[in-house]
Amino acid sequence: MSGTTGFTRQFPHAASRLLLLCAVALGVWLALVPRASAVEALLPDLVADPPAGISLETSTTEGGLKKTAEPQLLLRFNGYIHNLGPGAVDFRGSRKSTGEAMKVFQRVYNSDGSFKEEPSAAELLYASADGHEHWHLQRAAKYSLWNSA
Repeated sequence: MSGTTGFTRQFPHAASRLLLLCAVALGVWLALVPRASAVEALLPDLVADPPAGISLETSTTEGGLKKTAEPQLLLRFNGYIHNLGPGAVDFRGSRKSTGEAMKVFQRVYNSDGSFKEEPSAAELLYASADGHEHWHLQRAAKYSLWNSA
């Protein structure tokens, strides 16, 4: 019997029991030893309030940034958004000149403290026309009008 040891020739059942005992011990050890938890993305969960302050307006500016050739009828309203998720809402932007809106990316944080940056369709626009200078996040949400008839 080549390939077998003297132990397995003399104690074949003991070798099987030892192998089984080792497998059980390994299974118990794997079940009890804590493993590193998987890294999870901490995503925001944005929830919008119903629109408020609804009005119609004729304007020759698009979003306060660009002039339009013809006046446009605009439906304006305030839209407030709350974050109910575990992750922060962190938008960052860059632009080539001060005369244009910033292209935006979203920083998504992970449970281990790391983060990744994802491109976004949103834009950051600096507004000063209303008397105080601040940034607006635009194109971050979409609304649809429905005819109830």
